[in-house]
Amino acid sequence: MRIFASAARAGVAAVLLLAGCATAPAEPPTTAEPMPVGPGHDYFTLSGRLSVRDGQRVEIATLRWERTASGEVLTLGSPLGSTVARLSQPAGGSAELVAGDRKTSALDMEALTADALGTSVPLRALGWWLQGLSGRVEAGRRVPTGAAFEHEGWDIRIEEFPLSAAAPVARRIVARRGDIALRLVVDEWLPRT
Repeated sequence: MRIFASAARAGVAAVLLLAGCATAPAEPPTTAEPMPVGPGHDYFTLSGRLSVRDGQRVEIATLRWERTASGEVLTLGSPLGSTVARLSQPAGGSAELVAGDRKTSALDMEALTADALGTSVPLRALGWWLQGLSGRVEAGRRVPTGAAFEHEGWDIRIEEFPLSAAAPVARRIVARRGDIALRLVVDEWLPRT
């Protein structure tokens, strides 16, 4: 049940919106437990753009991602900004995807990203990658701009880091795994309590 544009339309949107974004999503995790974003940044609000390429197929989306102690909400939009899908999961509950008049449920939001984007996006790990962390919390150690690291079978490259001195969050990351490529461009990131 892919809800985004065909590869041809997504390709045009990619040129207009993301200027050639492409990177890889991962398989759903084995548990539905949230992965913290990192020291001091467990909860956040993020706005940006996402490109998912799996072989020749490309999906493009704008996104607004909110993670709080009470749950998580990921709103995906068309390249022009209209809402296409909303994924949500309350803390300790199951996830739900709402796309138009269709509703789908799953154990976690990562499983539902495959329905929305055609490929599963590793949301929990993405929280670590945004801070240049590979999932091993090493106090104060982050990769610099241009650095690459591996995490859970993904090759991640921080293309711009940090977003600001006050918020050490990557501005742009690229992740690859086999034929899958995922690119996230962060326009705004705010810590939440």
